[in-house]
Amino acid sequence: MSVALPHAAFDPIREVWLPLDLSNSASFNATMAHAAAHLAYLHGELASPEALRYKTEAISIITKWLDDPEQALRNETLVSVVRLLMFEVRVRAEYGGDYILYDSRHKESFAL
Repeated sequence: MSVALPHAAFDPIREVWLPLDLSNSASFNATMAHAAAHLAYLHGELASPEALRYKTEAISIITKWLDDPEQALRNETLVSVVRLLMFEVRVRAEYGGDYILYDSRHKESFAL
């Protein structure tokens, strides 16, 4: 007698995005930037040096990857760009325009 297993729903966050986020350094740094910004906001801070450091590292890695024609077309590059974009959009949406996402001395190099 066979017992039917309960139908497991597909969870794209757990089954697709999380493994991709943790599998490459650029996406991981973008995820850490979002986490650092969120923790700073929860503590009443409108700026996070840690978030800026992680974001800067993610941008640096992505820039190197985009300079390589073969790497630029890989899934991890696309995932990293999307994760960084999600960070930018979510932080602005969640915390408003008062939250500092970049070092004002280098504003043009961090703006998306």
